[in-house]
Amino acid sequence: MDCRQDGTFGVRVAGLPAGGLEELRFARTWELVDELIEMEGEPEDGLADLLAAELAGKVETLRRLAGDDAFLRGLACFRPALSARLESWLAAPDAVPKLPALARLARHVARAAATTSPHAAFMISGLGRWSDDGPAETPAGRLRWKAVAEIELGTVWRVWEALSRRPGLREAVEVRANPSLWQDDGWLWFLGAGEPETLTRLPAEPTLTGVFAWLRGTTAPTVGALERAVAVPGLVERLLEVGVLERRRPFADQALDPLADLAAWVEEVLPGDSPDRPWLPTALREAVQATYGERIRHVAGWLLARLGDQAGVSGDKAGLGSAGGLGGAGGLGGAGGLGGAGGLGGGRARLADASVRLETAVSPEPPVVCGRDAWRPVLRDLDTVRRLVAVFDPDLLVKLAAAEHFLEQYGAGAAVPFLRFYRDAPASSPELRALLDRAGTPDGPAARRLAGLRRETWDALYGGPVDGRGVVTADPDVVDKLAASWPAFVRPPGSITCYGHLMPGPEFVLNAVTTGYGRGTGRTRYLLARAGLTTGDTAARWPVAECLGSFGDHLNLRPAAATPVEYPFTVTGEPGPALTELRVSYDAATQRLTLTDADGSPVLPAHLGMTGERVLPPAWSFLVRVFGEPPTAMPSPWGLGGTAAEVVLARPRLRVGSVVLARAGWRTVAAELPIPADGERDADFVLRTARWLRRHGIPRRFFARFGTAGPGGERRPMYVDVENHFLLLSLARAAARREGHVVLEEALPDPADAPAYGSHGRRVTEYVLEVSHSPETW
Repeated sequence: MDCRQDGTFGVRVAGLPAGGLEELRFARTWELVDELIEMEGEPEDGLADLLAAELAGKVETLRRLAGDDAFLRGLACFRPALSARLESWLAAPDAVPKLPALARLARHVARAAATTSPHAAFMISGLGRWSDDGPAETPAGRLRWKAVAEIELGTVWRVWEALSRRPGLREAVEVRANPSLWQDDGWLWFLGAGEPETLTRLPAEPTLTGVFAWLRGTTAPTVGALERAVAVPGLVERLLEVGVLERRRPFADQALDPLADLAAWVEEVLPGDSPDRPWLPTALREAVQATYGERIRHVAGWLLARLGDQAGVSGDKAGLGSAGGLGGAGGLGGAGGLGGAGGLGGGRARLADASVRLETAVSPEPPVVCGRDAWRPVLRDLDTVRRLVAVFDPDLLVKLAAAEHFLEQYGAGAAVPFLRFYRDAPASSPELRALLDRAGTPDGPAARRLAGLRRETWDALYGGPVDGRGVVTADPDVVDKLAASWPAFVRPPGSITCYGHLMPGPEFVLNAVTTGYGRGTGRTRYLLARAGLTTGDTAARWPVAECLGSFGDHLNLRPAAATPVEYPFTVTGEPGPALTELRVSYDAATQRLTLTDADGSPVLPAHLGMTGERVLPPAWSFLVRVFGEPPTAMPSPWGLGGTAAEVVLARPRLRVGSVVLARAGWRTVAAELPIPADGERDADFVLRTARWLRRHGIPRRFFARFGTAGPGGERRPMYVDVENHFLLLSLARAAARREGHVVLEEALPDPADAPAYGSHGRRVTEYVLEVSHSPETW
């Protein structure tokens, strides 16, 4: 088997036991609903009375389940306003929230019991362990977890931004030239400050070239020293605003405790005669040591106010006009102009709002031990999935359009600086620009060919008979035969992360497939390290290139797993190639573009943080989409297009060997879902919903995934049990507010069949498996 596995794997355990979902079912109401359906009768007062009576009891059940300490902490981080309402209800049981609020609360309880959130607000994450033999799944007899607290990164960056401007610290704030800076035809080009990361240019005038010469010749240059060397009032500050210069944060993007590192730096460099000395180090230490939500919110708010926080307020975008002759018509011209200048290390941090303190639960011990021999059929078939996803790379058409443009503009033998290609290609290729903007798929030969390959693949996989369980099973050999016919540009990824659940057999029910190379367990390893826990193994270093920037989001915090790329407004702490060193060339063997560094070695970029690829900075997103492997590698077989109103399309469950590649599903438009009519009684609505589900063969427990009305992705799945009246109302509310399509997928496996963890009950458990090509063939 050409598949590599480390000694550990990721495990995500739901934050609440699945038994609570059973307690919230309106069993007696739905027994009567079934009787009425069989008799083809209409609801009378009996159904309404029974529904009202059960509702009163289930309200108290919901209150008890939502009062779980772990759930309360998760809700406080994830939905502060709803958390405050719940706290009030727990303190005053008679002050029952209205039904819409109860429905929202039940939805989050269900999320914590039926799913494992990637934000880790309602789950326990850990590393499982392989054993040489034994059963496929041995859950721990009890769950142990430790809460790991983090201060929201946007808040830390705001504190840093305010500190970096203090008069007493300017002499200690290091400065560097933007690492994307390059000169071309009398202009200095660079990726500018601000969230849009606008490609900006300045004239290569002597004043500016002198600034960069001074920086190159100075060891550990600081803002204060540069201001004295330049001797042009306001120039350095304006260059920092536009982003051609960067203040260097005294903590790495992947620091385990950035606020503690910042506090230690202030303690070290703050002059003894500074008016900030009597209070600032103490205030920072207090912020580091604050251990609960309201306390850290108060301390952080007070600290920022005392520092005169101006983060998030745009700077003077026209200020360069008076600086040393840099004004004039061409001074700030270029690709899109100046863009959004401002603080926050280039503007990529999300400004802190109510969630100043984040908390995640990690398991210090393996939650599950798995027998490797029992898993071998699953691992073998997951490697088949790795080969299968080659044809489904969402950005494969982007790669092809970029390669076609390169050949037209430069020729097959050219080697072009990456930043020049990044600047010129989208502007001169409308097809590539549309694909990068996700503005639709151009109707060209490549698009039609790729769409045909994907249709052929799904048709081949679904081509077998449906068995008695409503399942289509494709032999893995089908994938091998398909792959043999694919063109050279369809290339399987070297490593994938597979997320899913184990069922008897064993069978593995796939939830998602993303980039591998340590991405699936990186966040967990970071949290374990932050908690002072050792994992007993060392994360592998992979033959890809990553950007170690956090981009202001805690979901991107992880150990380094690959060669870092030096990227603007990031502090990596490790050497690596800069964007200015990368070269683009064409590989005739794969009919795709490749990247090389200054030594001519190949560079394969990969996004190894946990945030979605759509929130990445534009240049890094371009690198990954055009030259790298897909962050999201396995799309839904439904695609993203719409379907006709009043039509429900059904799709059977699909297995490839022992892997459930797609659950059984039903697709329609959101408006087709049952929604309470004006004045309709709840009992009438319940019966109408039950009949609609039976008519279309849809089970009463499912996951609903709403799509967007226009181009874009599908939202995260929402667990629904229509026999839980709160969840039924929550689904109806979501359907009433949404346009576009909705996919309902069977709840497989049923949460009631989740693994049992002793006294902690049955918990939905998701496995995170890295499946990689053998290193000899990389």
